[in-house]
Amino acid sequence: MYPDEFGTPPVEDYNAAAPAPEAPVPPAPVAPPVPPAPEYGPAPVPPAPQYAPAPEAPAPQPYAPAPQPQPQYAPAPYAPEGQNAGPDDGKGMGIASLVLGAVGFILSFVGIGAIAGIIGLILGISAKKKSAQYSVTSGLSIAGIVLSIIAIFIGLLMLLIGGSLASIFNGLNSSGYYSAIVSHLASIC
Repeated sequence: MYPDEFGTPPVEDYNAAAPAPEAPVPPAPVAPPVPPAPEYGPAPVPPAPQYAPAPEAPAPQPYAPAPQPQPQYAPAPYAPEGQNAGPDDGKGMGIASLVLGAVGFILSFVGIGAIAGIIGLILGISAKKKSAQYSVTSGLSIAGIVLSIIAIFIGLLMLLIGGSLASIFNGLNSSGYYSAIVSHLASIC
């Protein structure tokens, strides 16, 4: 087997028989014998334990005793109107004062917040007095009083400013000064 004219070595024939192994291969180990399968059938039942005989129950009575009547309790009387809610410690009026003070503060910039502020101030003062009677904290009523006072102050201030401005513009208009300014601005444009 010589290389061909191009210098390529010859290809071996793979279909030829393989050479025999040089060392003999030992035989595979033999598995241990399988034990015989158990016979199928019912499993043996262990013997039942022996118990002492049950004591005999007493003979039933032919007539049962009459049931004893249960004591009847009278229903609780209804509480009179307004007394079933507990003591009025002023928390509800304190909340109402706070809400009216906040609404009055918002509406005071329009000029009508003083009305809600006055009602909130009255509720806040009465809530503070009731909470002092029951020794309860009165934070809501104090906040309602403060907001109501601010709402009254700003509302009255806005009414005064609005009234003053209205009278100023009305006075300017009646004197002819306002119409002179408007006609001068119209001539410029």
